[in-house]
Amino acid sequence: MIFIHEGSGLVKTMYGELPFEYGDYVVIRVALSTRSNLIRKTTDY
Repeated sequence: MIFIHEGSGLVKTMYGELPFEYGDYVVIRVALSTRSNLIRKTTDY
């Protein structure tokens, strides 16, 4: 289980695409092949 603390992205699997964003929990089965595309929003301090 992964908690998305900042930014957003897309997990691509053989079953389709799963978009995620800030505040989401992403659960991926161990035997599932995935590719993650992360889109990070930068914050200037």
